[in-house]
Parts: sequence; structure tokens; C-alpha cells
Amino acid sequence: EGHFPYFRYECTKEGTYRLASSVPTGFYTIYRDKEENWHHYVKPLDTLDQSGVEKILISLRYWEWTKALMTVGNPDDNALKPLGQELEIILDKNPVEYRPGDTVNFTVLHKGKPLTEPGGTFYAQDQGHSTGFDDFIYDKVPLNEDGTGSFEVNCEGVWHLKAQWGYPAPKEYEDKCWIFAFVASVTFEVNTDEGVKNPSYNL
Repeated sequence: EGHFPYFRYECTKEGTYRLASSVPTGFYTIYRDKEENWHHYVKPLDTLDQSGVEKILISLRYWEWTKALMTVGNPDDNALKPLGQELEIILDKNPVEYRPGDTVNFTVLHKGKPLTEPGGTFYAQDQGHSTGFDDFIYDKVPLNEDGTGSFEVNCEGVWHLKAQWGYPAPKEYEDKCWIFAFVASVTFEVNTDEGVKNPSYNL
């Protein structure tokens, strides 16, 4: 208890692997009490005793999907194939082709089609950039109207790219949360031609 879950997976053949997971939908509220203390609340808003609440920063119902791309031996085109996640990030090429200084182009799909609804944003950083919570190099950058985005990978290491989109909660949920939020992320490694000499993570 008290640790993130992890699973051992054996790669039995060459190729590009896509390791995917999802977070069960839930509620999340951040609020400040009258003594200036901040709290994280993970139940519907209508179950919160608001007599001691000074300010609510955000209240949402969330859905989240994530995946990691990794290649063993010779790469293949699996990196470019959608998994079918409701919100999903598709890179423009297999990450083994990226080098420091390259531009990563990507498309965010919503139910299999480019996300064209307004309000989508993305965040990106190399792991090890900061120990702060959500302290991204590229922070809340708006997606293009066609659901695409781009950023430069400025160093080798493991990179984390996250896309976020949401809309006001439907009327039947107005007392439970303010926003319906959807989050997708992808993790991948950027190498130099000689391989990663000084990775940004510790094993």
C-alpha cells in the first residue's frame, strides 16, 4: 500500500510495443477551507460539507487514458496505429526516429477522429525536468483547430506528452461537478545516435 501499482511484462519478440492503461472515471475537487488550507476531494461535490469551504478552485469528473511506446530490436508501424482509446495521442512517427532538437508533431483523436472541438491543450516535459507537480516545459499549449500540436524535444531521455480537453458538466451533473474532463498521455524515449548516455531517470 502507498505505492503506485506496477506490472512486469516480458517482450517475447522484436517490434514496437504499446503499453496502455486507463483510469476509472471519478470526481476530483480542489478547495480551500476557512483556515487557508488546501484540500483534494475525490467524491461528488454535492457530498462535500461546504460549511467550512472558503473557495473551490476546480471541480470535475474525469476520464483518463495513457500509453507508453517502446521498441525492442527492429521497429514497426505499431507506434502509428490507434488503440481505440476515447481520447488518444498519435505521434507523427515512431519515437526511435526522434533525436534531440527534433520537432514532434502529433494529433489528438477523440473517438477515433481528430479533436476539433475548442478548448484542447497539451503539456510536455522530459522526466527529470522537475520534481514539481505538473511543472511542464510546455504548459497548457492550445491545440490547433484540427486537433494537432507540435513541440521540440530539446534533450534525450524519457518524454511525457499529455493532452487535455473538457466541457461544462451536463445539467444532471451540475450539483456534482463543474467540468467533464478528458485526459490522454503518451510516454516515449528520445535517444541520441549513440544511445542515452545520461538518462533523466534512475532505475
